[in-house]
Amino acid sequence: THTSARPWLHASRCWASRAITQYCFHYQCAYSPKMSARSCVRLVDRTNAISYRIFAACAPSPSCRPVGCTVGLDEYVSRGAPNLAFRPYQTSQVSVALREETGDTSNNGEDTERKGGPWNQENILSEKSDFILNDAPVGEMTEGTRKEVARFMLLWSRKESPEAASMAEKLLERLICEQAERPNQRFFEVTAKEYNIAISAWGRSGSKRCGVNAEAIWRRMEKRFEDGRHNGIFAARPDRYTINSVMNAYAHSPEANAPEEVENLLSYMEELSNDPQSNIRPDSMSFNILMNAYASRKGEYGSAEKAEDVLLRMSEINRKGDDFIRPDVHSFNTVLKAWYNSGDCLESASRADQVLRFMLKLHKDGHENVRPDHVSFGTCLRAHGKINEKGLEAVENIEGLLELLEEVAVDGTDTTYTECFNIAMDAILKSGVGNAGKRVENIFDRMIELQFEGNRNISPDHKTLALLLNARLRSSLTTRDPEETVRCILNNVDGEGNQSVIKWSTASLNKAMDILWKSAPKSGLRDAAKQAEHVLTFMETSWLVKPDTSSYNILITAFVKVGAKESTEKSFEILKRQEKAFESGNTAAKPNGYAYNAVLSSFSRVGGDEWENAQRTYEILKMMEKQEREGNAEAAPDIISYNIAIKAHGQAGNMIAANRALLLLKRLEERSATTNVHPDEMTYGR
Repeated sequence: THTSARPWLHASRCWASRAITQYCFHYQCAYSPKMSARSCVRLVDRTNAISYRIFAACAPSPSCRPVGCTVGLDEYVSRGAPNLAFRPYQTSQVSVALREETGDTSNNGEDTERKGGPWNQENILSEKSDFILNDAPVGEMTEGTRKEVARFMLLWSRKESPEAASMAEKLLERLICEQAERPNQRFFEVTAKEYNIAISAWGRSGSKRCGVNAEAIWRRMEKRFEDGRHNGIFAARPDRYTINSVMNAYAHSPEANAPEEVENLLSYMEELSNDPQSNIRPDSMSFNILMNAYASRKGEYGSAEKAEDVLLRMSEINRKGDDFIRPDVHSFNTVLKAWYNSGDCLESASRADQVLRFMLKLHKDGHENVRPDHVSFGTCLRAHGKINEKGLEAVENIEGLLELLEEVAVDGTDTTYTECFNIAMDAILKSGVGNAGKRVENIFDRMIELQFEGNRNISPDHKTLALLLNARLRSSLTTRDPEETVRCILNNVDGEGNQSVIKWSTASLNKAMDILWKSAPKSGLRDAAKQAEHVLTFMETSWLVKPDTSSYNILITAFVKVGAKESTEKSFEILKRQEKAFESGNTAAKPNGYAYNAVLSSFSRVGGDEWENAQRTYEILKMMEKQEREGNAEAAPDIISYNIAIKAHGQAGNMIAANRALLLLKRLEERSATTNVHPDEMTYGR
C-alpha cells in the first residue's frame, strides 16, 4: 500500500487490482512512509474488501512490499491471514468521495456486482475513520487527508444517530490534535465551520443528551479560543451559527428543560449583541429554533402559547426597525405546528385557524414573505382532522379552509397543494359524519373543476383516487353488493350509471386497498379485507391495470392481520394467486420474502390443528426454495423462514413433525455453507 507499490497499482487493470487501487492506494497517498509493519498488517486486516488470494496473485513480488515494512506475504499467511471477501464499490456518496480522492473513474458511476456481495459503503467510512483515529500518526497528516477528515465529518453528521455524532466529534478532536502539532501551518487550522458540523451532528442524532453534548463542544471551543487569544495561537471563534446549532440540538432534545435551555441561549446571544467586541447576535433562525422547541412539546397547551409569544416578540423587534429579525412563513408554520401538537380539542384547532387567517391578512397587506404555503394549510387541516369531538363542526371547518386554499393556490406557484386536499378528504372520511363519502366526492369534483380551469397546482394524484374509491365504497348512495360496487367504480361508472373520466392506475388502487383495511376498525377488518380483495380481483381481470408485488403484499397483510384460521387460509390462497400471476408473465407481481414470511408467521400463530399448520409452513418453505431455484432470489428463504417452520413443527407434538424439524435444521445448516443464512439461538430454541 505504499510508494514502491504505486507503479504496480497503476499498471494492473484487472478488476481485482482496481478494487485494491480504490481502497488501499488511498492510504499510500495519505500517510507517511514511516508506517510501522504492525500498522501495515492491521491495515490489510481492516480492509474487509480484498481477498488475500487475489492480493497474493496480483502482487507476488517482495518488491511490492511497503517501504519500512518487514512483513512479507508468506509471513502474513503464517500469522493467519483472514479470509477476506472482495466487495467492490457501490455508487454512493461515500464511494464517490473516495474515488475522487484516489482519482479512480474506472466504474463510470455504475455499481459492480461480484461474488461476495455489494460493497458496504458504511463499512468504508467506518474503517477509514477508525484508521485515522487509531493508526494514523499525529503530526504527519497530509493536506489530502486533512480535507478527507472534514468530508468524513460531514458524512457522519448526516447519518442521524448518536454513534455517528460521536464519530464526528472524535474526528473533530483528531483535527484539533493535528493542529496542536502544527501551530503555524494555516492549512491545518480547525475552523468554526468544522465545530458547527460536529455540533449539528448531535442535533440530528436523536440522542437524549444531544443538547448537553452539543453544548460541551461549544464550551470547549470557547475555552480554546480564549486560551489561544492569550497565547497568540489561532483557535476558531464561535459565531452565531455555533450557538444556533447548540440551540437546535436542545430543541430536538426530549428532556423536559430543553425549551428553557434554548431560551437561556437566546438571552445570552442578546447580551452578546450589546458587546462591541462580539460578532454574535440573534437572527430570525434563533427565534425560529426557540419556537420549534416549544412547538415540539406534545399535549402541552401552554407551550403553544409560549411559541406564539415568541412570534409576537419577533414581530415587535422587527417593527422597531431590526430587519435582521423578521418573521417569515417558517416562523408562522412553527406556531401552527405548536397548536397542532397542543391537543386534540377544537380550541387548539381554532387557534391554528386564527394564525392561518392572520397570515392571509398579512399577505394581502403586502407581506409576501408570510404567504401561507402547503405546510401552513396542511398543518391546520390536520389539526381539525384530529379533533375527537364535534365531528360535523370540524368537517365544516375543513371545507372552509379548502375554500381559503383555493384563493391562495390560484395565483401561486406552489405545486404541492394536492396533498392538502388529500389531508382534508382523509380527515372527513375518518370523522364519522354520515354523509362523509358524498362530501369527499364533492371535494374531488372541485379539484377536477380547478384543474380544467387551468390551475395546475391542484391535480388529483394516486392517493386522491384511493381516497375517492374509499369514499364511494362507504357512500350510503350505493345499494349494490360490494363486488358489483367495486366493479362499477373501477369501470368508471358512478352510482347513477354515468361514465366518469377517472384513470385508475396500479399505484392508486394499491393505495386504495391499503387505506381500506388500515382505516377499518378491528371489528370490521375482515369485511375491509374482503372489499380490498375485490379490488385485487378487478386488477387481475382488467386489461388496463395489472397488480404488482405491492398489490399482493397489501392484501396478504390485511388477511394476516384478521388473525382467524379462515383468513390465514385466504392469505395462502392469495400467495398462490401471486405465484400464478408471476408464472403467467406478470413480472411486476414477482413474489418476495415478505409475502411468504407473513403467511408462514400467520400459520404458526393462528391456532387450531397444529400438525396441519406445520404442514402448511413446510409447503410454503418448499415454495420459497422452488422460487429460488427458478431464479427469484427475492423469494429465497431466510433465517426467519426456517425458524418459523422449525418452531411450527416443534409445536405439532408428533414424531413425524419432530423428524421433519430435524430435517429442516440439517437443510439450514447445509445452506449456511453457501449462503449468508445461518442458524441462530432461536433456531436451537435457546
